[in-house]
Formats: sequence, structure tokens, C-alpha cells
Amino acid sequence: MSANRRKVLTMLREGKVNVEEAEAMLDALAPQRTVGGHIPKMEIVGESEAAKQLRARIREVARTASPVLIYGETGTGKAFTAKSIHSFSRRADHPFLEHFCEISVEHNETEIFGVENGGALGIAKRGLLELAQGGTVFLDAVNIMAPETQYRLHSYLTDGYYTRVNGVQPVYADVRIMVATNRDLSKEVKAGRFRADLYDQLRVCVVETHTLRDQKEDIPVLAQYFAEGRAERDGRSVPRISDGILEKLSAYHWPRNAAELCRVIDEAVVNCDGDELLPAHLPELIG
Repeated sequence: MSANRRKVLTMLREGKVNVEEAEAMLDALAPQRTVGGHIPKMEIVGESEAAKQLRARIREVARTASPVLIYGETGTGKAFTAKSIHSFSRRADHPFLEHFCEISVEHNETEIFGVENGGALGIAKRGLLELAQGGTVFLDAVNIMAPETQYRLHSYLTDGYYTRVNGVQPVYADVRIMVATNRDLSKEVKAGRFRADLYDQLRVCVVETHTLRDQKEDIPVLAQYFAEGRAERDGRSVPRISDGILEKLSAYHWPRNAAELCRVIDEAVVNCDGDELLPAHLPELIG
């Protein structure tokens, strides 16, 4: 057991914190989930012109060491695109860690930069920059970041050094930063909600994902890809996708893009107890 965990349990026994406070502190000390080690090559699926362009752009960007700004609607696979870039880069054997930004300054900064000590409680926590040494940190919904956190990120991108929350000692990290947003950051800059200097650093390598509406010809191959993934996770054979289902899928407008298609195929496979996916297996929204 770590010294920090013993400290929390001692404080609980001595009545200095209640059970809920102790649980919250222990949660903060829990090991962070990582997509650690080597990530196999992750290719964008599809043969549409949009899919081909994105695959080519991923290979171009993977060769650089610059920060990456990924634009795209919700559900267009921005996180998958970031992982694909990482998997083709020289950093592929190192961790890929991701964080969905929140409005909370404290949460974002603790997760990304870590905590030197927890103030009166004296609890330290490693941040993503430390945990991902040599690899990549992916920050989704970067437009939500508060100005204070934007400044910290700008400072890190300037020279590779950062300070932990409550810390004073500069820490160096060799980490590539990728960010994603569904907002136009140039407009956010003009509105005063996003730092111009940080935007300039991030837009060196821009990648744009595509809506499913722009690549409907890829729906059959994507549906097959998602069905194979669901079947593998469930330990079952892959059901055949009927022409009837493909007609339904092609006629739908997909407001939440490929992420919605994935969810629909997952549900259809779960609903299917035979060897063929039929329109009756689709969720009501589609069927």
C-alpha cells in the first residue's frame, strides 16, 4: 500500500475525514487507465474519397512531432483519428492517454499536470504529461478549457516544461499534444474564449474528420467492421448483414455520425440470435 493511501486511512481512523471524503481521496489516487504500450496500426475504415483523404492526412501528420488539432462533428471519430496518428508515429511504442476536458479548472489541471501535494491533505497525483512520457496526450473538447488551463498548456507547448498544481519546480515532459473540438477555434479566439497564442501553436497540423453523410458509400463496410467488433467482444460468430438492413442504414440521416452507426450495429447484433442481421433487429429509430 502506498504512503498516500495509508495517510488517507489513518485520517479516516482518527476522524479527520468522513467516509465519503476518504473514498473521494482514494479514488483520486487510483491508477489511471492508459492505452499504454504499443498500439497496433489503426486504419480509418472505408473506400470513399473522404476516407482516403483522411488516411493520407493521418500518415502525413504522423511523420511530424508537432501538436495536432482535430476538427469534426460529434461522433465522427476524432479520438480514433488521434489514436491512428499515434499508431503510425515514432511514439507508437509509448503511452497514448486521453482526457475529456471539463469546465472545472481544478479537474483539468489535476488530470493533465498532476498535483505536487494536495494542500492540507498532502496527497500527490501524477498527471497525464508525466504518465505519457515519450507518448501522446489527447485532449478532447479543448474549447471548454478555462483560460487558466489554456495558459498552462500554452506554456508547456512553448518549451516542454510545466509545473504541477501547487508545485514550483519545473518538470520536463517529452509528450506530443493532440486536441479535438467540434467548434471553430478561430471564432472562439475572436470571441475571446480561446487564447490566440495557444490556437497558433495547435493549428500547425490540422486534421478534419468527415460526417457519415459525406461518406454514405462507406456504410456497408463500416457496418461490417462494427458487427465484427461486437461479435468478437461477445465471443460469437459474426452474423451476415442482410440487404434489407443496408437499405435501412443507407436511408437514415445519421445525426450523430459513425458513433451512432456503431451503437445501432451493436444493438442489432445483440438482438440477433441467428446468423443474419435483419431489419427487425435494428433499434426503433432506424427500423
